[in-house]
Amino acid sequence: MKGTLTRRSVARPALLTGALLLAALPAVGVRAAGAVTNELIPSVGLTRAVHGDRATTGDARLSLRTTWLPMLKTDLGVGYRDDQFDGGTVRMRSWPITASLWVSPFANMPSTRMSRFLGLYAGGGVGFYNETTRYSFNAPLTNLGTEKFGEHVGAGYEVPVTGPLGLDLNARYIWLQKSGLGEVNRDNWNTTLGLAVKF
Repeated sequence: MKGTLTRRSVARPALLTGALLLAALPAVGVRAAGAVTNELIPSVGLTRAVHGDRATTGDARLSLRTTWLPMLKTDLGVGYRDDQFDGGTVRMRSWPITASLWVSPFANMPSTRMSRFLGLYAGGGVGFYNETTRYSFNAPLTNLGTEKFGEHVGAGYEVPVTGPLGLDLNARYIWLQKSGLGEVNRDNWNTTLGLAVKF
């Protein structure tokens, strides 16, 4: 199915994508200086629908987060989500691939009073959502595959634990492109807790 494009649905993804591209500009110089660090973050979480029956479901995500500058991080992630609607008669599985830009405003704060805020970050990004819908009742198509574009804004907090390990708490609001006039609005809140492993 092809989504219906509006000025709003085009402008916001374009701005977010532009921000992600701008984030890569300092990467060449920073990488040459050897200041780049990477983290692999497997996480589990909960997703709550904003519309419809507002069901809450579990999901999982694996992210590669790169710190280019103390205040600037990029995040590439792949996830899995399994939703059920209408009393379980409709089952929707989603494999989102996302790109995010995170800014840590307190990363360079020298004051010890601000040390508790060093792990805070906020930002947004875009995503590509491959979805498969399965109907348990008699329908013209029992299995339907769709591909959607999505955007998100969010914030998080990372806490060092020991050595290269840390905990990462992330929350984001996700807008998903609608594939047709009759489709349920699938915008949602997503919260995850992950184990960050630096390498």
